[in-house]
Amino acid sequence: MRAFPGAHGTLLRDTERPNVFISFGPWPDKEAAARWRAADGFQKHFAAIRQTLERFEPLLLEHVATKR
Repeated sequence: MRAFPGAHGTLLRDTERPNVFISFGPWPDKEAAARWRAADGFQKHFAAIRQTLERFEPLLLEHVATKR
């Protein structure tokens, strides 16, 4: 995410399925997320870990509610 100043991400691991991870981060719009996925840095890092993954499911999610 270094190519996107100010961007940050979060990595979560499922406590009941320790081989399942979810990562997410805020993007100003869909185009910014698409540019990040298409960026050389992402492609190179993803290629290096792809063989260790059972599957990869990219999603574009929208925040709809927060419970406090």
